Amino acid sequence: MDPAAAVAGIDDLIEEVLLRSPPDDPAHLARAALVCRRWCRIITGPGFRRRFRERHRAPPMLGFLHRPLPHVPDCGAPCGFAPTSSFCPRNADLDGRYALDSRHGRVLVGVLPSVGGTSETRLAVWDPVTGERLELPEPPLGRERRLFSWNAAVLCASSRDGACDHLDCSRGQFLVVVVGTTILSLFAYVYSSEDGEWSQRANALTPFVCFEFSEPSILAGNALCFITANQIDSRSRIIKYDLGTSRIYVIGLPPSTSQCSRSAMLTATENGGLGCAIVENSSLCLWSMVVGPKQSH
Repeated sequence: MDPAAAVAGIDDLIEEVLLRSPPDDPAHLARAALVCRRWCRIITGPGFRRRFRERHRAPPMLGFLHRPLPHVPDCGAPCGFAPTSSFCPRNADLDGRYALDSRHGRVLVGVLPSVGGTSETRLAVWDPVTGERLELPEPPLGRERRLFSWNAAVLCASSRDGACDHLDCSRGQFLVVVVGTTILSLFAYVYSSEDGEWSQRANALTPFVCFEFSEPSILAGNALCFITANQIDSRSRIIKYDLGTSRIYVIGLPPSTSQCSRSAMLTATENGGLGCAIVENSSLCLWSMVVGPKQSH
């Protein structure tokens, strides 16, 4: 037998064994990488991580990010990353900032948005696995007159066209979407890591709304959705930003949930659509949006 082929065969067998490592215990692979150079080369190879994710599919919960209670930034609660496994990320102190959003292996770090003020908008994207943190240019929120509220999200750049399965894209290009409101309009800016700059302003006229920054955004298809509270009629609405067309849409919540923004939460359905969950009278109610030929309901 060709010696090179024999070595490759042994590597394949070792990889098959290592791929069966428990995904909820990252220390297992770390210890295996210390066995010898061959094992370290296999585990750190470009294809191992993707094959590991393909085998185990649903990623395990290694920990969770937490921050102060809404509107109570000085409540004394610690902020940062709370591990639920042996995984201990580097730079988890977040440099005195908070986790605003997390998706596709990245965490968006910044200060908590303040209603009615032009709070500091120093943003960074943090990779909990490698510890790398990329500081972003200042978002152009300072151009907005009478800025009322804003929110932000981070995601894989391929979410625009759905070309990525997000199994191993945390080291690829990404987008950061900042949406905000003034008294008269709703706007959005997009930062592209590939271009290294913020996009032109996208805007839409909308009733006076305030973003609920304590509620996470939802990626439904190729659109980011945020929940807002209306300051005129007290009804909540969904703000949808289409990544493909850069257009902003305002969607009403189901009638029974529109006045319950504090207890309503946006969800993604199994087919990638937009849903909403709310607790009413000790019952969990689930809604999903169906788009018809001329309207959505």
